[in-house]
Amino acid sequence: MRRADGDDFGVVTYTIRYGNFGPITAPNWSLVDVLPAGLRYVSGSVIILSGINIGQPTVTSTTATGQILTWTGFTNMAAGYSGLVSIKAQVL
Repeated sequence: MRRADGDDFGVVTYTIRYGNFGPITAPNWSLVDVLPAGLRYVSGSVIILSGINIGQPTVTSTTATGQILTWTGFTNMAAGYSGLVSIKAQVL
């Protein structure tokens, strides 16, 4: 994950690259990202930069170390496939 410069008065943008970098198809995959403590996911902020439309995440938990964002419900990801999304987080 790569953090971009802060913008929009305390909102930061993260870029997340996901993919199957192995030699075979990955069945039933999911994507999980943990935002650092002190940040809160901005609902509806996912922008698909490349790859499939993964939709918006479910915030499954808020822990002392940050929010856990989870994208699920995917079937097969071909070997060598990757995608790129951005999300926004509010600085608390």
